[in-house]
Amino acid sequence: MPFIKCPDDRSLVLKLREDLRQTVDNLWTGEWYAKNNADCVDAALDLKVQAWAVLSGIADSKKAQLALKSVAERLIDYDNGIIKPHSNKTTGNVNTQSSNKKINHEAIQDLNASLLYILALIQEGASEFAYRLLEMLNPFYCSHAISAEKISDDSGCFFYSSDSGNDSAYDIADSVQKNPAAAGWYYKCIVENILGLSVQKDKIYFAPALPVKIKKVKIKFKTQIGVIDVEIDNTDSNNIAPGSNNRWCVQIDKTKYSVSYILITRSIIGKKVVIKRN
Repeated sequence: MPFIKCPDDRSLVLKLREDLRQTVDNLWTGEWYAKNNADCVDAALDLKVQAWAVLSGIADSKKAQLALKSVAERLIDYDNGIIKPHSNKTTGNVNTQSSNKKINHEAIQDLNASLLYILALIQEGASEFAYRLLEMLNPFYCSHAISAEKISDDSGCFFYSSDSGNDSAYDIADSVQKNPAAAGWYYKCIVENILGLSVQKDKIYFAPALPVKIKKVKIKFKTQIGVIDVEIDNTDSNNIAPGSNNRWCVQIDKTKYSVSYILITRSIIGKKVVIKRN
């Protein structure tokens, strides 16, 4: 925390952080983190709790993997395309009735929490699985409306927003318009994490986490000095061994640079900019 200049303040913040870490760690059940409500501890598996435990860095690597695995095994109905916000307290499993396509409001997914979970997966290196779930939540593909009572055979693209204050179900495309936070999380998932692109001052930083199935992506960055055309070349993804370094470089015209950013300057306008594996 270099932004805290006063040594005493820094010590206090570090102590508070460690106290918070210990408090959260005490909520570990062995497979996931319990939810600490104001008056009690709820041991049911909660999607948002697991996501934030991983994203915050409070969960160590082993617990992060177990928490994410618990969600994948207990809260996701892959047949209907549903990511449930929390588990049934008695069974710990997703509460859907796939046979007759019926569902209650608790099984309607919290879109924000689902996107947070996807971010946590990417952070832990599970980009292939993260992209599979992101396809399930694609607002352009899932453009049909649906009621809270029934699911059509090809559906699964609806959610329950725990922040909306009601039990209404919306199709995802419509919900993004009604829930600006969801649009922001989509941007963070797709642009900043799957594509791995972020603009900071005069630089475009890159760290793609593209799935193997996506070979090339072309992006246009509109800046104050003009439009920068960027291509991400993922054609070598099949040759990357599991666990190996996933390093990228940038090639401008025919010159290769082993850096993790593109400098935004007038000299780059109109040139061929390719991000590729190093």
